[in-house]
Amino acid sequence: MSGVLSAIVVLLIVGAVAALILVIASKYMSVPENEMFPAIRECLPGANCGACGYAGCDGYAKALAEGEETKTNLCVPGADGAAAAIAEIMGVEAEDVVEMVAYVKCNGNCDTAKHKYEYAGINNCSAANILFQGEWACPNSCLGYGDCENACPSDAIHVVNGVAKVYPANCTGCGICVMQSEEKCPHHASVHAIEQAMNRADVLIFATPTYVMHTSGQMKTMLDHFAHRFMVHRPNPEMFSKQAVVISTAAGGGTKSATKDIADSLLYWGVPRVYRYGKNVAAMGWEHVSDKKRAKITADMRALAGKIKSAHGRVKPSIPSCGLFYAMRMFHKMGMMEVDDQYWKQMGWLDGKRPWKS
Repeated sequence: MSGVLSAIVVLLIVGAVAALILVIASKYMSVPENEMFPAIRECLPGANCGACGYAGCDGYAKALAEGEETKTNLCVPGADGAAAAIAEIMGVEAEDVVEMVAYVKCNGNCDTAKHKYEYAGINNCSAANILFQGEWACPNSCLGYGDCENACPSDAIHVVNGVAKVYPANCTGCGICVMQSEEKCPHHASVHAIEQAMNRADVLIFATPTYVMHTSGQMKTMLDHFAHRFMVHRPNPEMFSKQAVVISTAAGGGTKSATKDIADSLLYWGVPRVYRYGKNVAAMGWEHVSDKKRAKITADMRALAGKIKSAHGRVKPSIPSCGLFYAMRMFHKMGMMEVDDQYWKQMGWLDGKRPWKS
């Protein structure tokens, strides 16, 4: 029994000493908090929507308290009331908040809108939009698959009878439903799925008809969704060992500029080897292409396939892609956009690592 009591006494003494050490440490080693931070944070609604440009209300309040941010009117959900309260704390003049509410102009619901084809693909707007701007006859119609509804953190948007409906009382005006960024973009799930497929592919193949001397709008939309993968931002290391083929056809002309639109993006992604093939077929459909032209296209494709196969597994970064990489590396060492600088740092590219080396 005395052994048990001794153990309990020892534990109590150890606990008391540890508690005393923690009290002393908290007093002499604590990091002082800016007194303005809790006061400013109290003025914000806690929506954490990101409309202010910061990760959440804490981030915005901290930036204001530490003088990194001077604008007091960035909180859209808090409106003029929050801006005035923050301005009073900081001793500056209050600025008006530009308040916004999402608005859907389309009234073409399932009962009134006309189909141009039956869509049976992935159940989201970004995927449907790639196919001729969706299934509805009106090119500006709401596609009705709910990307905006899924992105909205305030339950302010619902798809009703095929059209997005906004409930203004719930909308905070955060802008997430239209924000163009890698994570917050409402199309992120679809874009990420496409990127994963490209990562797994041995060869990237891009095909587009020529529209008014350039690539199609659908292809341009897809490429625009990968703006964050440009060399200046956050390039995907998988792209530095890929081969790509860009194909375009036209009834008359324009394939050169159409394939260049896509090839330019691939260069800035870091793809080292891009093959371009354009063919003026003097026809509006494959069935109307002459036998001679068909034979020529088939022969060209076989030759191109042979080149790709022989180079498989042996593709090295090109001089242009390396040049772009080292130029961007220099800029990121000096400091550019913080999110991009952090990405390059995390990838080790500001040190000795390179995206084309395993």
